[in-house]
Amino acid sequence: MDARELPARPSLDQYKKQAKDLIKTCASGDQDSLRRIKRYHPRFGKLSDAELRDALKLTDAQLAIAREHGFQSWPNFAKHIDGLTRTNSSISKFEAAADAVIAGDLPTLERLLRQDRELIHARSSRAHRAALLHYLAANGVEDYRQKTARNAVAVAEMLLKAGAEVDATIAAYGGKATTLGLVATSVHPLRAGVQIALLEKLLDAGAAVDGAPGGRSPLIAALHNGRGEAAEFLARCGARLDLEGAAGVGRLDVVESFFNQDGSLKPNATKAQMESAFLWACEYGRNNVVDFLLQRGADLHPQEGAGLTGLHGAVIGGQLDTIKLLVQRGALLEATNVYGGTVLGQALWSAMNGDRKIDYVPIIETLLSAGAKLDAVGYPTGDQRLDAVLGRGGARPPQAAVRQPGTPTMSELVGNLLQRALQARSEKRLPDAKRDLVEAVDLLREHGPRSELARALRELGELERHLPDGDAALLHYEEAVAILRELNQPLRLAHAIRHLGDVHHDAGHATLAEPYYEEALALHRGNENTRPLELANALRSLAVLKGEAGEIEEAIALWREAHDLYASVNVPAGVAESAARLALLAWRQGDGQRSHEWLTAARAAADSSEDPNSLRYVGQVRVMIAS
Repeated sequence: MDARELPARPSLDQYKKQAKDLIKTCASGDQDSLRRIKRYHPRFGKLSDAELRDALKLTDAQLAIAREHGFQSWPNFAKHIDGLTRTNSSISKFEAAADAVIAGDLPTLERLLRQDRELIHARSSRAHRAALLHYLAANGVEDYRQKTARNAVAVAEMLLKAGAEVDATIAAYGGKATTLGLVATSVHPLRAGVQIALLEKLLDAGAAVDGAPGGRSPLIAALHNGRGEAAEFLARCGARLDLEGAAGVGRLDVVESFFNQDGSLKPNATKAQMESAFLWACEYGRNNVVDFLLQRGADLHPQEGAGLTGLHGAVIGGQLDTIKLLVQRGALLEATNVYGGTVLGQALWSAMNGDRKIDYVPIIETLLSAGAKLDAVGYPTGDQRLDAVLGRGGARPPQAAVRQPGTPTMSELVGNLLQRALQARSEKRLPDAKRDLVEAVDLLREHGPRSELARALRELGELERHLPDGDAALLHYEEAVAILRELNQPLRLAHAIRHLGDVHHDAGHATLAEPYYEEALALHRGNENTRPLELANALRSLAVLKGEAGEIEEAIALWREAHDLYASVNVPAGVAESAARLALLAWRQGDGQRSHEWLTAARAAADSSEDPNSLRYVGQVRVMIAS
């Protein structure tokens, strides 16, 4: 569920102000604001910008804000915020327990359940109405909580012993999904290495292997979500197998039971199920089933309603032997999927965006050897291994290529790389993130727009700064700055220049950092479109430098301005740091009373933010002043 995270101590008044500001920015034609309303308001999605501006009222902006945070209505949102402000409210207790579930924090969870025995039966006040047990699946709940702890099985055991209803359903996905079904379809338990163990624990506790009555089969849902291992496990545990489920898990004996001796389908199976069965057998490499279904008339052409052929499915699943089997049986290499992509195009897309455990090079080689045409795919892709294979197959960069439907554009290729890099960075897989960013930069240097190259260079420099690899970060930031100067994009330039100053500052070269900080600040001050937070961050960088250089009065002036800007946009961590810095500077000047006032303000802001770094820094300043 796409939902914005709330701060630890949200203010309803602040969100009321945000709604009023959203009305104003929409009226001014701000595209981000208009898209925000269209995305989250249930009635405004298809309106033109002009129609939206004419129709928009304060209650509409409030509803959009409530929905982007995962709530059905503004009153529900307001009630949730009110509950969060009270430590002992049922809402606060549930939120704390949900955090403990996803973090695998057993002591905290045990304490909360012991203090309130009704908590185990409580539901989230968000639209999905999840119980605590549902959060184990990391599926269907708010996206920022979609993560699975490695001790999730122990968490499940604690919740079940406390009385959690094992087959309780969640309001998401049509209201019929149980925790078992959510776990079976979710990638997060799989990545944590606990998916099968969690399924086993839930089944041991009495979970229905076929899900809630009237709901979707967890086994079929697992196949649809690429979770073949989970589907096989459920089949071994007695899940009901229809024709498509039996084919997906490779149970040829069950598949055969749906056919008469003359090869026709029995009344308990449909043509649509046979089409799905063939696709799943191809995608999951059930070659004996594939062969059986081909003998009974399975269609090698695009499947009605599915938008792809069995060969596309085998490529998606990385099933090389199945690909060879289908090619031998006459599968059409140039048949297209619903996006217009050929099988070779599908292989390239999957190589760039799919399961990284699958090596697509031999698959592409097999397709080229079988005669797959190169003129319907994008080349070069930006991936050295893939481009080497395509080059050996005769691919050449087009002089004035016309992009074929379904073939990714340069922008799409780069966008996918950048998205993967950001995801890898958020998951602390920094080498993976760097690899994708380097690929994006190389691709953009040769073929892409300079503006996008500057963006990729900046992202790469930021990653290298935190690896840390200061020399590499310096080179990439300098290149980004040079491009942005050339393109005359002052605000993007200011952002990149400030970070270039940070790289020099990190290396201990304050004299090199200072002119960059000053230029960035001047660019922000001279542009009417500068956002307050960007200006505050630019002030912060220079203020830190001035304070370190002993230029106390200048540092105080900069920190005061930054403090007021952070307060104006409700960034408690920024308020806390700037107030703590001012407290320290006042102490250095011998003004104890003023130092105490700023330190008090810093501690209040740090407590409000509940940010560990802010709390730690304010504590350090307090100790320094006390000593």
